[in-house]
Amino acid sequence: MKVVHRVLLPLLVAAVTPSAVAAAPISLLPLVQAASPIEDGNVRIAARLFENVINAHDFGRATDYVATWAIQHNPSTGRDMLTSREQIQKHLNELKTAFPDFRYQIVEYIPERNKVAVRYRFTGTHKGEFMGIAPTDKKVTVWGVEVLRIEQGMVREFWGTPINVSLLMELGVLPLAGNGEG
Repeated sequence: MKVVHRVLLPLLVAAVTPSAVAAAPISLLPLVQAASPIEDGNVRIAARLFENVINAHDFGRATDYVATWAIQHNPSTGRDMLTSREQIQKHLNELKTAFPDFRYQIVEYIPERNKVAVRYRFTGTHKGEFMGIAPTDKKVTVWGVEVLRIEQGMVREFWGTPINVSLLMELGVLPLAGNGEG
């Protein structure tokens, strides 16, 4: 499978209007050469979820891309849980309250059968309470990976690298890894 990084035109979002494409950030989507039409369609669904729902802060549109119930795998606890679309929307709203300008810049989509790995860079400014921490007005940048299992056009399962610890380090609440503290 061949992956090409950082294409200047969001070619994967084929179903949006010309005005939406024109208004999209230039480096919106990396181009992926998927091995099959199914993988290509799954990358489009992942791209639309991140751009049309998460980055647009239009969380009500999650109904277009996420199943009513999805399985969330948490690698930090080793636990899996059934998560409703409403719980996902609530989490995203809490994130928006804490970081009103947050954005996921997608670095790469990696399709494999019915899954798409999404490498991203999260940025935002801490303007609201986050995990009990008062606003610091600090700008944060955190890298992460989400893996989405997509079937029948909907995200039905996802794995992610929890970014909360990295965000706490960026906010100065936890010592930065490798700085000799602790």
